[in-house]
Amino acid sequence: MLSIPLEAGAHSSHGYTGNAGEVIDLEVMSLKDNSETLNIDVEGSEEIIKLVRPGIVTFGGSLFLFPNSISELAKTARDIGSYVVYDAAHVLGLIVGKEFQDPIKEGSDFVTSSTHKTFPGPQGGLVFGNIRQDGEMTSRMERAVKKIQHAIFPLSTSNTHPRRFPALGVAALEMKIFGKALASQTVRNAQTAGKARAGDFFTEPNIGIIERLEQSLVGVPLDRKALRDKILRSFNGPRLGVIGASVDDFIQAILTTKEASLA
Repeated sequence: MLSIPLEAGAHSSHGYTGNAGEVIDLEVMSLKDNSETLNIDVEGSEEIIKLVRPGIVTFGGSLFLFPNSISELAKTARDIGSYVVYDAAHVLGLIVGKEFQDPIKEGSDFVTSSTHKTFPGPQGGLVFGNIRQDGEMTSRMERAVKKIQHAIFPLSTSNTHPRRFPALGVAALEMKIFGKALASQTVRNAQTAGKARAGDFFTEPNIGIIERLEQSLVGVPLDRKALRDKILRSFNGPRLGVIGASVDDFIQAILTTKEASLA
């Protein structure tokens, strides 16, 4: 399996020391990333895909700021028989709200996701895919669907926890009605926070990633530059978007938390 590197934002489960490597026993390697653009190096990754010929190419992750270059690499992956998978756990709400890339339209065979991050539902997971490609289910996709179904049940789960479905249904209805507004506010929050911390380069991120403030600020002096350097990872701006906070509210909450944490 190929995925974006852990240092470029892949989830820990994608790595050779994570679930993919240690539990499922896949041979895991990385696509090539560009440390300056914080995104995939398309030409370098294309060469790796052709050379390695993986069974699965995984995009997405947990700490990635920009849409991955799926459409440029999906055809290369399919040409050698690879399945293209996208981890949307952290950006599903942005996808639903049409503020991020659409992984299916861009060439992914399957999308995996949780239902409790930017998509603000109860804890859970889902898998969906482009099952009927060109109008019909191919034998290739049929094989994959059966393997996924078997892997979910009975291999890894034994209970669907049906009591969470009403809450999931309500969250889905809310996203159908308010998803665009929520996703747009989340993007504004992330862009404003990113710009405040790292200057103009981070005016385009589509998801805020600023590490838990109470952990990040331990031992950091009350100095703007020191704080900016230290706080650059995950606060998940969606939390404020969910309750209708504005960008100003978002910034004020961060500043207030800084002062309280350092008091």
